[in-house]
Amino acid sequence: EAIYNGVPVLAIPGSPYTEEVGYRVAELGVGTRLPRTELNVDTVRDTVADMLGDAGLSGRTRQMQEVFRRSGGARKAADRIEQFLT
Repeated sequence: EAIYNGVPVLAIPGSPYTEEVGYRVAELGVGTRLPRTELNVDTVRDTVADMLGDAGLSGRTRQMQEVFRRSGGARKAADRIEQFLT
């Protein structure tokens, strides 16, 4: 949802599923993964400040936002599922 709205992600994984999401966000360059073990006020503040000052991060997030918006969203997904089922 954040990327769809053009906002970089600060991923703080709390489970194996979200851990994978955090790695992928960082790998794609559309956000930062912050392990829970490093979670404190100063780390979050510094990480967010770095993210806000990173023009490359903003640009990659806007590019991914366009990809998401061109994909067709939930309506297209539902249409594809119905096509598959028929």
